[in-house]
Amino acid sequence: MMEAGRELDALVAETVMGCTPYLDTECPIPYLRCGCAHEEHETPDDNDTGLAHYSTDIADAWEVMEKCDNCIEIGRSGSIWTCIIGAADPIIAEADTAPHAICLAALKALGEKV
Repeated sequence: MMEAGRELDALVAETVMGCTPYLDTECPIPYLRCGCAHEEHETPDDNDTGLAHYSTDIADAWEVMEKCDNCIEIGRSGSIWTCIIGAADPIIAEADTAPHAICLAALKALGEKV
């Protein structure tokens, strides 16, 4: 299972959210361009790549859920979160946190091996 973190966030951004890596000569660091203008990244620092924290922040994970067209169910049993996408042939992912489970399920639904 792919761990939560920036590598997973980048994969989700590209595969699920439709973003592409983008390097602007005006911008000192690469960031992901998600249909946004460079002005939104005028003063990037080493911690701000324009890449959302999909796998660790529930607010960003909700954006992933909104992008998925299939029925989504998220719930917790004990310390394990389960995310289910689809009804007829459901995709199921489990993780220690809800954002992580959401990201794994979304990627699995698109055929990624995570």
